[in-house]
Formats: sequence, C-alpha cells, structure tokens
Amino acid sequence: MKRLLALLAFGGLAVALPAPSAASADGEGYALVATYGKREAAKAWEAIRRIETRRLEAIDPALVERMLDNPDTYRYTAMSREPNIADSEFAGHWRFFGEVGDRRPYAAWRRLPSTGAAPPRFELYCSGRACDELRGQLAAMHETHEQTPSQLEAWKAAAAAETCEPGPVSTPAPRYPPKLLREAESGTVELVLLVNRCGQVQRAWVGRSSGYPGLDAAAVEAAGTWRIAPPQDGAASAIARTHVRFGL
Repeated sequence: MKRLLALLAFGGLAVALPAPSAASADGEGYALVATYGKREAAKAWEAIRRIETRRLEAIDPALVERMLDNPDTYRYTAMSREPNIADSEFAGHWRFFGEVGDRRPYAAWRRLPSTGAAPPRFELYCSGRACDELRGQLAAMHETHEQTPSQLEAWKAAAAAETCEPGPVSTPAPRYPPKLLREAESGTVELVLLVNRCGQVQRAWVGRSSGYPGLDAAAVEAAGTWRIAPPQDGAASAIARTHVRFGL
C-alpha cells in the first residue's frame, strides 16, 4: 500500500505526518539553462531506468539482468516519474510527463544539482506545445504571492489584539484532493503563516505555488487550523514560512 506523506518544515525543523501530503524552489525565480527535444526525454528515461534497476544488483544480479533485457522495464509509469539521481551525468531531480500505457514519456524537466544561493537551474526535454506547458508549470511553481504592506500590517494588528490560551503544537495534514491523487500529481507549496502570541495561525496564504491550484488550496485550508510554536521573543504576532509537500 502506498504511503503518503505531508512534509512540514518550520525553520529547518522537518515534521513528517503519516497522511496525504517537487520540488520546492530556493531564491527568486528559476533559470532555464537548456532545452532538448522529445527524443532526448525518452533516452533520459531509459538511461535512468537502467540506473535505478542496477541498484538492485547487489540483492539479485540475475533478476536485474532479466529486467534490463525486458522491454517493459522501460515503459512509462507514473510511479517512477520523479527520480532523484546522484553521481552520474543524469544527476538531478527529474520530472517525466507521459500517459499511462505509453512506451515512453513525451517530455521531462530536470532540476540540476544546487549551486548554493543561485536560483534553481532547469533543463527542458520537450517539443512544441509540451514545452509551453512545462514552462507554464515552472513559472507557476516559482511565482511568489506576497501581501501588500498595508494589508499585512492590518492583519498583524488584529492578531496582536486577540486574546488566546497556550496549547500544544498541532499541524494536521492537508487532505490530498482526490482528482489530483488519482492522477498522481505532486508538488510542494510554500505557505506563509501569520500567528498570534500563542502560535495559532490567524492567516495563511501561498508564498510559492506548487503549480496546481488544488494542492495550494488544500494546504491553505489545512494551515488555517494549525497551532505552531509561539514566537520565541514573546511578540504579539509573527510571520512563519513552511513547505507542504504532496507526493506519493
């Protein structure tokens, strides 16, 4: 049975929740460093499937050889569409796109290994309209959503004026939208939280989208019920950021 996780990270502290939950972007925007064709997406898929199959070699070498000789090993499957590869020419976090039953994916992107504080770097593997779709998803994933200063100050004042009672930290996992779960869609939402002196979330909004409005909305809805650690300096209100990852 698949295990679904929601991953919440508050100031570097990661909390895994045993319930439904890409890559999140660091810095502002992203850099598109190269674009390759649809054929290269299929070649990359096959090479990565070989790499992943070889990982089983120490357990059962004979099985690995049979798998490598079986054409179905390289057939597109949604369960393997987001491999994270290290220490090879294919290093990076990949996202392949295809239809169930296709022999090969029709497109992909690769997030290259991090180079520090620079914007995340991507390569596209696609042709025609698929390239437009991938660029649109990358733009949505790295779009920021900040409130106006006046609106934020008004919310802070309202939170500071509210009376509250201390209580334990509580961060129930968001509900995975059924349609997106069936389609195996995944992504990471960056949330911005306004909390009062007791750590209760008074306002929550998307700081950076997952690329899927349904995932964003589910994360915001869940965050509205949360209580996190109160401000350490005793402030009457505070802003916190966290990431919620939806994935299989």
